[in-house]
This record gives sequence, structure tokens and C-alpha cells, in this order.
Amino acid sequence: MPAIAQQTATPVPAMGPAQLIELLLKAIPARQPVCIAGDPGIGKTAIVNHVLTDLLKWDSLTTYPATIEPPDLRGMPPINGGAFLPIGEHALALAATRNTGWFFDDLAQGNEDVQKATMHLFHNNKLPQCVSLIAATNERQHKAGVRGMLETVKSRMVTIVKLIPDLDYWLENFALPHGISPMLIAFLKLNPDAFHVFTPTADLTNSPCARTWEHVSHIDSWGMSAETERISIEGAVGATFGQMYRQFKLAHRSLVDVADILKNPRTAALPKSPGELYAVAVTLARVAKRTNFPAVATYTERLFDSKHGEVSTLIMRTSVKLHPEVVLTDAYIRMQQGKYADILAGQN
Repeated sequence: MPAIAQQTATPVPAMGPAQLIELLLKAIPARQPVCIAGDPGIGKTAIVNHVLTDLLKWDSLTTYPATIEPPDLRGMPPINGGAFLPIGEHALALAATRNTGWFFDDLAQGNEDVQKATMHLFHNNKLPQCVSLIAATNERQHKAGVRGMLETVKSRMVTIVKLIPDLDYWLENFALPHGISPMLIAFLKLNPDAFHVFTPTADLTNSPCARTWEHVSHIDSWGMSAETERISIEGAVGATFGQMYRQFKLAHRSLVDVADILKNPRTAALPKSPGELYAVAVTLARVAKRTNFPAVATYTERLFDSKHGEVSTLIMRTSVKLHPEVVLTDAYIRMQQGKYADILAGQN
């Protein structure tokens, strides 16, 4: 059996987003609290909210332990011999009659007294049966204000797991459906090592992660002067990766007009560079709808015939994900039955 010191030094067991979702879908209805560790900005909160709201269809409450005091979780002291008076999310949880997930975000940023006040809650003997608790936290080495977590709190978690960033998951489930810049998606698709390079520091510099690349997408959309945009992007993801992205944008600026593709799908120019290919694919998939899908399908077939199978698959999969009604079109049905069926099957 390993020595206690060795066990203490063991890294937190890690899993990807799909595995974490599978775990939460089992643990939350069973009212067994899971603690999710991981680097800042990788989507822990987004996944918890996605599971609660979109998949389980539960109500949700969120508490930030760094911003509260013990009475927020124990109740205000009694007056004239009365009972403790619950306040805030605690009061809402006690009054819940519908399935509700109570999420403690950045739990280990709370001080020891706040963490102690959570113990009776995570023990699940003070809340209605319809309430289930979840927690997330950074780790001490992340320079995120984490003070560590009390053993008596940790042991009340059914499990503690670490979320590992996953570019493909982020692209398909967040970036594509939520309006992230097509050129940024193309950059990350072709430079996957740039997606997450977390470098904790007390200096006022940022490093690349899902959260900071989302900020870059916002900056991209503001139409600022080239120099202001350059400085702002470097401030979002750091100078090295900001410069990489700027150089990529300059090298892969799209010369293909999506409006022309929809009007003339058989003759519109095909993208020439890899970055332009992915950027056009994302834009085309986002504007797809029943009325223009025949044009989208025709152009996608041309890309497939030009040996761009992966990009063709991206257009089809994203179009269907964002606009499910396109599967009812004659063009989609025709593709299912012809030589382009592999595109719809996700093959290339």
C-alpha cells in the first residue's frame, strides 16, 4: 500500500468534458456532490450550467464562497430565542419544491469559516430532497486565491475530479453555436496547441484558455483600428499568441463572399488557404436555413469533390446542429442517398 505522503501528492484524477457530463448526469439526480477542479477559464461553470439547465431541465442556484460569510449558509442568529433565519441562496434552497442544483463556484476560495459552514449542507441532511449540490474550484498552484480545502469538506464530496480542456468539445458545443469568430475557430482548428497554455502568474498578463479566446472573439467583432485591435488581443491572450493570431488573420483573410456562394453555389470561388476554408465553412453553416440549403449543399459537394472532406463534414454537421430543420429539405435527403452520404455520416 502506498505511503500516506505518496497518496497526498497524487494528482487529482482527470477527465474530459464528455466524461464529466456523464458523471454529473448520474451524481446530481442521486444528490451526491461532485467537486470539479481545474485551471481557470476552461469551462467548469459552463458545463455545470449546461447539465443543470439544458440536459436535466433543473432550476439552479449559484453561490460564490469568496463573497459570503458563514451566516449566509447557517442563517442569521436568532432574535429573542427564535430560530436561525436563512438568507440568500440558502433560503431559496430550503424553500425549493422543484429539482434544483445548488452550485458552489470557486468553493476553495472561501475562507475556513465559510468552508466549515458548507459541511452540514454537503452532508445533505439539512436540505429538501429536491436539492442537489455541486462544487467547482481552482487549485492552489493556479494563483487564483485558493486557500486549500478542509479535509472535512473534501470527504463529503462523492468524488473530486479535474476537468481537462478539450478543443474539439469547445468548438462543437460552444464556439460554433455561440457566435465565436469564424477566423478564430479556423486559427484554433489549425493551431490546437494554442487553445490552452495556462501560465499562472501574479503579473498583469493573460494566457490562452477558452475564456480568454472568447474575449479575443469579442475584440474581433468591434471593428477597431489595426493597432488598437493588436494591443487589445495581446492583452487578452498574451503577446506571443496575440501576434500568432494576427499573423494568421493577415495570411488567411477570406476572399470568398458567402453571399455570392448562396447566389451562385456552382460558380463561386473556392477558398484557397486552410484558414480561409474553415472560416468560410463556419460562416456558411451559421447562415444555413431551409430556403438556402440547396445552395449550401451544392457548394459543400464542390468542396468535397475538391478533396476538402473534413471541411465539408464541418459544414453539414454544424448546419444540422444549429438549424435542424435543414434535414427536411430535398437537398439533404439527396445527399443522404448519393455519393456524398459520407459527409453526413461524419466521414471524410
